[in-house]
Amino acid sequence: MKKLILCILAALLFCLPAVSVSAEDAAASTLPDFSDDFESYEVTGNPIEEDTAVTEKWENNVFRGGDSVGMDAHIYNVGHIEYEQEDSGNKVLHLKNTTGADSFFYMGPAGDYRVKDFTVTFKVRFLVEDVIERSWVGISFRKKAQVHYTGTNNLMFVLQRYAASDAVAGNAFSIMNGGEPTDLASVGSLYGDKLSITQTPYTVPDAVAGQDMPWIEYKLEVSGNNYKIYADDTLVCDCTFDITAFDYFGYLSLNCCTSNVLIDDFSVTVNDETLPPEVLPIATPEVTLNAEEGRLEWNEVGGAYAYRVTFADGNERTVYTAYCALDSLEPGEYDITVTALSEDTFFALNSEPSSPVHYVVSGESEDNGDEGGGGTGDEGGGCNSSAAGALGGAAAVMAAAACALALRKAFKRR
Repeated sequence: MKKLILCILAALLFCLPAVSVSAEDAAASTLPDFSDDFESYEVTGNPIEEDTAVTEKWENNVFRGGDSVGMDAHIYNVGHIEYEQEDSGNKVLHLKNTTGADSFFYMGPAGDYRVKDFTVTFKVRFLVEDVIERSWVGISFRKKAQVHYTGTNNLMFVLQRYAASDAVAGNAFSIMNGGEPTDLASVGSLYGDKLSITQTPYTVPDAVAGQDMPWIEYKLEVSGNNYKIYADDTLVCDCTFDITAFDYFGYLSLNCCTSNVLIDDFSVTVNDETLPPEVLPIATPEVTLNAEEGRLEWNEVGGAYAYRVTFADGNERTVYTAYCALDSLEPGEYDITVTALSEDTFFALNSEPSSPVHYVVSGESEDNGDEGGGGTGDEGGGCNSSAAGALGGAAAVMAAAACALALRKAFKRR
């Protein structure tokens, strides 16, 4: 018996290292840092959207395979990997979009890279060739989508250099739900004590007005509702913006406009203590037939702004009430589901479709059901007759949650 006990203890001790938490496992509780010195890419003369090594690590609409038209036409043929000096030595990212009415460029870390508190640093060199007046470069962050800055909620903090100046300045902008940016230094008392901002121009050592500037290190520190821009460790913009509109984990991107700049040694240091929250579906409606009222009914779902009623023939209707009138269907059989539509799919996805309800609408020649009725109005869906519930809604929700979890964790360490 003693030998048996000793063997069991030895086996348990042998297994202990296998269940211990490694440093690598502990690090997985936050997103990894991101960095790119651009040395791993080939210098081909082609734009970066044609280099799969770039587009696997970075992201914008064109990199994702979207059309380079409309708002995103300005992304194409802006960035190139080049040698800093002639045809050898240090490799850099050259961004040039000095012409065109809509010359904005952006790209950010690929995948589900949402952060809240972080530090971004990169080196930038402002060039003057073809710059009509000024260049600016910086970071958009707390973005709800990795898109053009006017297409989503975000903050944008940049360095600006007038070609005829030897100095740079820090500027802070807010973009509420897309639209035009608001210069936070120009809004006066609009936000009261919720907003404070100080800006100090930085004269770059050895810079000459009208000529290419020496390298500058841009640094953005984001902590809660405080945002600081540094140029060569000199604070050029200090902003506290204490509103809930930007209080979340969001995407970030490197931006530039009307610029001719070299970029090097880009890095993101994540200061969050947790991973970004999972984005899961809201609850699925539980649908029943109210035969007396002649309509489908369901519970109101928290976080839903409307409901999509889908018929088996592919027709859909969006309703803004927790019911759907049943008197506008043509004779036939229908399997109808209801999906709750999320108020904001950045925070929560649409629900899974409800369990289907089977409807039989009898025609005039039929003697086994009520005849289909007339139209309903915008709030109805148009449904009628007998119902039978089907299983599967709960299983679908569980499967979707598991899928979302897997996708959210499928980022690459860079």
